[in-house]
Amino acid sequence: PPLGSLHESRVLVNWTVPESQPFGNVYLFFEVDPLEEISEDGNRTNNQGSFVLYIGGLPLAFLSHSIEAQTHESVTLDATSSYDSDGGDLECEFHIEQTDGSTIQSIDEDCILEWSWPDDGVFSVAVMVTDGESDESSAQSTVSILNRPPEIFIGTEQEEVVVTNPITFSVTNSSDIDTLNPSAPVEILWEAQCSEGQVGQSCTVIPMVEGNLTISVAATDDDGATTMAHHSVLVTNIGPSNPIAELYMGETRIFPDSRGVFTVLEGDEVTFWGQADDSSNDLESLNHVWKPDAEDMPELNFSSFGELSTLSGISYNTSGMHLATLQVFDDDGEATEVLIVPIQVENVAPEISPITTILGQFEEDEDFTIEPEVIETGTDSERLVYCFDLNPAVDSDSDGLFGNDCDVPSPSLVHSWPDSTTAPDTIIFHVTDDDGESASLEFSFSVVNSPPAAFASASVSNPTEGDSIVLSANGTVDSQADMDSLEFHWDIDVTVDSDGDGDPANDIDYTGRWIEFSYDSGGPKKAKLTVLDDSSSHSVTMDLEVADAPETFSEALMSNLAPLIFALIAISVGAWAVMRNPTKGHLDEPKGNQGIDFDAAFDEPDLPAGDSTEMFAPPEYRPSEETSILDDLDEVLGELTGRKTDTPDVPELPSAPSLDDTNSNLDQEDIEALFEE
Repeated sequence: PPLGSLHESRVLVNWTVPESQPFGNVYLFFEVDPLEEISEDGNRTNNQGSFVLYIGGLPLAFLSHSIEAQTHESVTLDATSSYDSDGGDLECEFHIEQTDGSTIQSIDEDCILEWSWPDDGVFSVAVMVTDGESDESSAQSTVSILNRPPEIFIGTEQEEVVVTNPITFSVTNSSDIDTLNPSAPVEILWEAQCSEGQVGQSCTVIPMVEGNLTISVAATDDDGATTMAHHSVLVTNIGPSNPIAELYMGETRIFPDSRGVFTVLEGDEVTFWGQADDSSNDLESLNHVWKPDAEDMPELNFSSFGELSTLSGISYNTSGMHLATLQVFDDDGEATEVLIVPIQVENVAPEISPITTILGQFEEDEDFTIEPEVIETGTDSERLVYCFDLNPAVDSDSDGLFGNDCDVPSPSLVHSWPDSTTAPDTIIFHVTDDDGESASLEFSFSVVNSPPAAFASASVSNPTEGDSIVLSANGTVDSQADMDSLEFHWDIDVTVDSDGDGDPANDIDYTGRWIEFSYDSGGPKKAKLTVLDDSSSHSVTMDLEVADAPETFSEALMSNLAPLIFALIAISVGAWAVMRNPTKGHLDEPKGNQGIDFDAAFDEPDLPAGDSTEMFAPPEYRPSEETSILDDLDEVLGELTGRKTDTPDVPELPSAPSLDDTNSNLDQEDIEALFEE
């Protein structure tokens, strides 16, 4: 635009500095009216101008530091990785959030600052870097300051204590440097049943277990942080004491007399029970040493471990006074005094304990056990004679006495009978000591026949009609005496009454342990095996699925015989009609009663509307031609059916209906009758 004197006009030019532009000064030149189109310009020497533009870059700020730290722990804020992309020195100014939420600034020329916080929390930190061109860039982050847990220490005046004696644990020092409540920096809680209570500066306990005793205490600061302190002392051993002994006969306790003496009989089984006092951790490891006859048999001793000891099955074989002893040892070798238990043993004669003598029924080959309990003195027990008389009705030792035979010399009997018909009804057990005194018991029972247990299996579970199948009774069991005389009856299909007695499930189609046969029809079958011994029986049934036999060629031919015969007859009748009138394919008939072409009738022509079963009669019957055709037909049928005869009879056909008769058409029943055998 035209300008007046001392006027100016400005032109704004946008220049996008390329990314590849190097840093440094750029000289820009411009010219006004380069085409000299302004004729009024009296001085064109000042139409050109230039200026210098410095191309640089912003500084990049980077800040690194620990992510987490504890209170009062120095954190290094490091911005030395920051740099000026166009070169030059940087100045760093740190902005740090305080625990009260305020922010403090700190300028550092080397861009490294050490800082700490007195309380826990998450605090913001930032750095702003400035280059020589006063360009600025900043980086910001956060620091998680963790609460510093409290400190606590405990101890005792002595490092050892005898078990069951009291000992006191005390807090020797406790603190929390970041507490906001200096007057009560921590809360103390003992993890023990202290006599003073669980809250306090001390805790007194009475240890009941030997070994290391460790007491723990928890100190919690105002931030909820907890520190545990532990201290251990050695609890030393104390020896066992106060041994006690009791005697039992079964569940009945034996009490001593006024002298402290226990009384038992020879052969009585006595149970000793013992106990002693000690610290709780030693109770399960106490060793109880019993000597039931310390005076007569000092080498005989029994040991058991635990708080209590039980010694069962002790009996004495001689009468008189016997001395038993008990001494208890702990795992440190300390022991109680020896406890003496006096026992008076009285003599007794042999005796059989009461036992059930009615044994009930047993099957053949069934084992039964008789274990009588004989009560005798210890001296006689080693020389007792135990016997079973297996048949009291027979004097097997020929001493003239029945019931005293020694068929089985044993204190117990395990026996069975193979045959119920020869088994006795009673047996006698008798025992005799070295003095000739004896006792006996008679046991009654009965042996009954053991029924067989039938088992059947098939060689194939899904046979095919006509295929051979083997049924086996292997696996059937019975008493050993009956196994050789078992009878095996097979009913191969319990749904068919093969013997005609009205009961299809009782047929005996085959006998024997193994049978081989085949089914003549398919479908599901139920085969039953009945096994019989001399007085009982047992049956099992198994299901068989018999598949139908595949159709043979001859069966397929026979099943399609009727259509073949029909086709042959049709062909024969057509041929007969042609030979009867070879020059004419049909007879001229009046309108409404047209002639029939039999060849076309069997070629599936398009039928007119009307009765689809309507058939037409053949031409007039000629005996000589018909006989020849039927002879040929009969020969073909004989070949197909396999029933060809040397002198076939010529069937006598009915008279053919007249073609001139409008009512001579065959109905459906007549056509079917032609093909009936």
